[in-house]
Amino acid sequence: MPVPIATKTLFERKLRFALSTGGVALSIMLILILNGLSAGVADQVTAYLDNQTASLIVSQKGLRNFLGATSIIPSSTADPVREVPGVRSAVPVIVQYVVLDLPSRKEFSLLVGFDRRQGGGPWSMRQGTADIAGDEAIFDAVVAGRHDIEAGDEVQVLGREFKVAGLSGGTSSWMTGTFFVTFDAASELLATRGNPSFLLVRLDSGASASRVIRDIEAETGLTVTRKSVMNANDVKLYLDVFQGPVNLMVGIAFLIGVVLVGMTIYTATVERAKQYGALKAIGIRNGRLYLIVLGQALIASIAGFVLGVGLAFAVRALLGLVTPQFLIVFDYAAIARLSLVALAISLAASYLPVRALAGIDPAIAFKRGV
Repeated sequence: MPVPIATKTLFERKLRFALSTGGVALSIMLILILNGLSAGVADQVTAYLDNQTASLIVSQKGLRNFLGATSIIPSSTADPVREVPGVRSAVPVIVQYVVLDLPSRKEFSLLVGFDRRQGGGPWSMRQGTADIAGDEAIFDAVVAGRHDIEAGDEVQVLGREFKVAGLSGGTSSWMTGTFFVTFDAASELLATRGNPSFLLVRLDSGASASRVIRDIEAETGLTVTRKSVMNANDVKLYLDVFQGPVNLMVGIAFLIGVVLVGMTIYTATVERAKQYGALKAIGIRNGRLYLIVLGQALIASIAGFVLGVGLAFAVRALLGLVTPQFLIVFDYAAIARLSLVALAISLAASYLPVRALAGIDPAIAFKRGV
């Protein structure tokens, strides 16, 4: 039987088997971690809008990104938007990237100004309260941890003193943290004169989003974008920055697995050329011998896949403790797709051994000293 022969042949050299399995495990772990980082970045980029009840975003004319550019719209547009049929609420927010001069170092952060009576603020509090006054701020818990900032501390934001009223969760990313102040405080800090960056529009149940978009744009002359579209635009903008290098590293990880498994099985095939020659001499067809080689590659790849997935979860847990700003997201669909990668590794790794097997002359079994 091809599979028992493959298993016996592969396990005879335990160190070699461990190396090939470890190579696949390393490949699977790297691919899962890298893809998980990409998925984590996407989740972090869209976290703010994902946690708001708005369906539509009103922005400066022609702007369809929430985080990728600066938007400012007239404050006078809020009431006309609220009067459009199908609109339940229109929440003004100020959103702008700024550089904070914190005690230990400067920090690139996303400032969000919101009206606590209307919404648009943090959705998860780790410490303190989200009910803030004009001289108070809410800091991201991860950023606060890096700078030893706690609720009750005083910090300077763009030259103005704020008391930290609370620490928010789920508001950090690989690049920035988010901090929140009142709408009026943000307007003063950024000199927007009460003009918001966006309106977060919530629709009545059953309202037609397409019709509301058309009516708001006709009424205000501004651009209205579905939340899902704006999120997709932001994800594309940010992932384009490093998706190329990530894809390159994924390709390298795949090649590592192919080379290690392929060389292991190729070496085992060459070492047993005489035995394979004997099998050919007694009438065993090449197809059955190819199954032996493929079986060896599959065994190494499956074992490496299981080990690699386990290692990836361990690495994710470790990185979550050491660098919490990096979110790594795994899902069952991604892991299932990786099983196909393991299969591809085994198939690609079988190529050279199969070529070597095809070239073995049955007469080698009868030669002495071989």
